[in-house]
Amino acid sequence: MGNLTTVNYNIKRKIKENFDNEAYINKETQNLKYKPIEEEYAYKIKEILKVCQLEREINLDILSNKIIIQHISKPIDVGENGYSCALFKDKQNSDFDENDEYELSLGVFDFDEESRIKGTTVYLQHWGSVLDFLDLSDAIEQDENIYILKNISNAKQCGAICKLYRNVKNHEGIIKRQEDLIQKLGSQVVEYDDASWIIVNSIKKEDLNNEEKFKDVLHKFLEDFIKYAFTVEFISKGY
Repeated sequence: MGNLTTVNYNIKRKIKENFDNEAYINKETQNLKYKPIEEEYAYKIKEILKVCQLEREINLDILSNKIIIQHISKPIDVGENGYSCALFKDKQNSDFDENDEYELSLGVFDFDEESRIKGTTVYLQHWGSVLDFLDLSDAIEQDENIYILKNISNAKQCGAICKLYRNVKNHEGIIKRQEDLIQKLGSQVVEYDDASWIIVNSIKKEDLNNEEKFKDVLHKFLEDFIKYAFTVEFISKGY
């Protein structure tokens, strides 16, 4: 992922009294130059997710879940800025009925009125229940890369992974869950805007300007988002 500094995690690290001071962050990431994603890129990602079709099958083994996706239904508009579509296991299905529940569905909507870029919150549903969401306005740019992020610092901060901390009882439990998520995803953490963020997905800017790469962007985004969402669900239920 570009020249991002890999964050190494030590299970034996000391947990500070005040969790807001995150003991586990590699402070070298403070020196890297990030900037908020430009609206143009956020809206282009949103459009790619809406109009592109899978070129090859998604086949994932995520802990106790087997996920296969071969086809994306035609999306239906939801509200002023949103849409929703079903993710099917086979190509025989094509139509999406908003009154039905599907094993997996993807959508975009206005989740937070205070979001910097309106109508760019992407969510994943499993049998009608929202697994998790990614706010594209939380994404950052570094050189020629874009990183889609979730806040791993604090459950009360913007962009936080609230489900990860379900029924957590103490600081040790918080740190353990964070370490589990980072290790299971094999992801990186960056420090940005006074918070710590886990990278869920990365996109090259040049790929957003090349139509031949759009289906690759879609495939990788879906893979990464599904893996992230089911891993958070698995960890949250395991405590």
